[in-house]
Formats: sequence, structure tokens, C-alpha cells
Amino acid sequence: MFDEWIKTDVGQIYVMNFEWALAACLRLPSGICLFSKDCGRALILEHNGDVYSCDHFMYPEYLLGNLQQTDFARLANFPQQIKFDASKSQALPNYCQQCEFLFACHGDCPKKRFAHTPDGANQA
Repeated sequence: MFDEWIKTDVGQIYVMNFEWALAACLRLPSGICLFSKDCGRALILEHNGDVYSCDHFMYPEYLLGNLQQTDFARLANFPQQIKFDASKSQALPNYCQQCEFLFACHGDCPKKRFAHTPDGANQA
């Protein structure tokens, strides 16, 4: 299916995962946080105005604040959020850093890093 899409449909038919893969192969910036070098620019807003670092990290330690008290742009640039953003690439084990396909996944979402690498390092 991918082969057919790449030959005739690029730019005409949008296939989400195929677009992500093609962008990665062309070394273009990812359109989604999962495959970006760093994450943290996709904050989540709750119904009560609470803003969290990410929809995968809606825990008290990732609560940035509330829109009723603090401007959204300010919350997005809090030091806590900047640190969250950079931690994706900084927390990668050596095994992943040496991978020839790191350009494509950048370690995927940190929420999915629960396994150990073949050399025994924790991916978290």
C-alpha cells in the first residue's frame, strides 16, 4: 500500500502514518510530537483551565498552571515545560542514540519508554 501511495498519491491523498514516515525519510521536521527530536509543544488544556505538559503526562507533577491565573504563552515557556521539552532527547539511552533510524523516531514518546535496551539500559 505504501509503495502505491508513494508512486501516485503523495500530495493528493493524506495517509497519516505514511506522511510521517516520508517526512522522516526526507529529514523534514515532524508534524507530530511523537517523532520530533524534543516534545513539549503540544500542551493539553483541561475543561477547568488546567494546563499540563502533554496529554500523555496528565499527572500532578506535570501541571503547569491554570489559564484563569496565568497566560497560556507564559505557561508554555515555564522552565518546567522547557525542561520537559528537552528531556525527550536528553534521556535517550546510548543504544538509541547510536541507532541508524534515530532520525525517524527520535525515541518516540517518552511515555512508551518502559522497556530495557538489549544492553540492559532503561529507556525511561
